[in-house]
Amino acid sequence: MTVNIKADSICYNGVCAEDFWSENRDVEVQPQKEITIPILIPYSKYEGHVLENKIMRVEALTHLPWNNRGFFTSKNMFLSRPTLSLKTTGPPVLFGEMVAELVVENMTAETLKDCTVTLTGPGLLKCPQETGVPALGPNRRLRVQIPFEPFEAGQRVLMADFNCSLFQHVRGCSTVHVQH
Repeated sequence: MTVNIKADSICYNGVCAEDFWSENRDVEVQPQKEITIPILIPYSKYEGHVLENKIMRVEALTHLPWNNRGFFTSKNMFLSRPTLSLKTTGPPVLFGEMVAELVVENMTAETLKDCTVTLTGPGLLKCPQETGVPALGPNRRLRVQIPFEPFEAGQRVLMADFNCSLFQHVRGCSTVHVQH
């Protein structure tokens, strides 16, 4: 039996905006048995099609050739971006050396290329500090450590901005209480 699978981008009101991917699969089904059909839609197929709300609808349709009955299923998928965590180590003292530790996890099936991390933080860094980082393979985690010295006391916020070939502005922050 052939299953027709397609994916659409979804507007904020639930209306399908655009079909951007489809595939036909031949599957074998046993009587009175349910099947699961795993699918993988590469980022390159939905890049530029999925709207700001990051929702796509995946639908599957088939009909049984021996009795002309059809089956349909639909599921809304909420797309995620790489996860980013940011923490600091070292004593948070004025002009003391601290380290920003950034961890980025690539949950996509594609390699993230042209990756950069930009750190900013009033009282923590005198100017934005951009660092190039290696490509991040599918389902891999990257840990980056960047040293810095706080130059103003008080509660400060360190911000990290991760950019790569597939995603822009994946952000994280950490609050630092700098002592005199």
